Amino acid sequence: MITIDGKEYAEESLPEAAQVQLRRIMQLRNELVELQLVAEERRVALGAREQELVRLVKESEEGEESDGNDPESV
Repeated sequence: MITIDGKEYAEESLPEAAQVQLRRIMQLRNELVELQLVAEERRVALGAREQELVRLVKESEEGEESDGNDPESV
């Protein structure tokens, strides 16, 4: 059953063209859900890479301060 404008219809009772549109709508909705999941995964991956970049830069700066290259440490 599908509800269109508040009225329920059996999918098989719809004209063939309407059934084709309904199937495509369902496919597009599923694709949208998948894309939203992929986007969330990308946001998580991006955040992890940003955190790693910050860690690497801080680690590098700390190494420079302790190896005597800092003019104030002389």
